Amino acid sequence: SVIQRLDHIITNELADPANILVLCYSRSAVGVIKNRIRKGINTGNISEEAVRLFDSIRTFDYFATYMLSDAVAEEELNNLNYDERIERFILELNNHQNVFDWLEYLIIDEIQDLVGVRARMVKAILEQLSCGFLLLGDMCQSIYDYQIHDEGELNSFRFYKWLNKQFPDAKRFELTNNVRQKEE
Repeated sequence: SVIQRLDHIITNELADPANILVLCYSRSAVGVIKNRIRKGINTGNISEEAVRLFDSIRTFDYFATYMLSDAVAEEELNNLNYDERIERFILELNNHQNVFDWLEYLIIDEIQDLVGVRARMVKAILEQLSCGFLLLGDMCQSIYDYQIHDEGELNSFRFYKWLNKQFPDAKRFELTNNVRQKEE
């Protein structure tokens, strides 16, 4: 779905590839997306322009660190763990309302895995957006809620509830065919 959406956006010139951001939960997911884009370019199924996306396909942790690199001294940044970097990113984002003015399209993969600080990070980003976005996830595959011990913190259920309230008119699609495995 991510690859097809990116191809559609680029082919129809709906956004400059340099102004598209794809956020993923893991480095593995980033690698899969980049490999599928490379394969599509090599086979001629995806525009060569898609290569310009590679710098904008990142994990949440990497993206927060990257965005902080101009705002926080390197020594201070090196003393923060990933969760602390994301907390600091959220703070900086709330203090600077025009951070995403450049962004023309956002894709977030595996939103069911977003809990705690990463869920709050995505919430803060979505609250500032003035562009289109695609959020992909399957609530039934949420597996990280065990990490949340505070009743006030965002778990997957509360994050989805916030999304539905914040974006009541968003189009929602449900995939009904299993494309990952054969029936037998």
